[in-house]
Amino acid sequence: MRVIVILILIVIAICLARMLLGDVIKAVGKTMKAPPDAPAAPSAGSTAGRLVKDPQTGSYIDERVAIKADVKGTTYYFESAASRDAFLRKQRS
Repeated sequence: MRVIVILILIVIAICLARMLLGDVIKAVGKTMKAPPDAPAAPSAGSTAGRLVKDPQTGSYIDERVAIKADVKGTTYYFESAASRDAFLRKQRS
């Protein structure tokens, strides 16, 4: 009889724990969701700029600190002068 009571108490404890955990997960999920009118871009206080891809190396860099080069009316962004120069040499050949 004692074993049955212990098993019933364990089952009740597991059910309560699952319910509590489910509520916690829902609450955290609601807090993590952005409101519908939130901007998709970084917030106004953010220091990050738009990321652009260096066509030579394939790495992404902040547009504000990238080295720029215009080739046939298209602006390309580079992480270094060496990357820019290598890209421009390829374009000429």
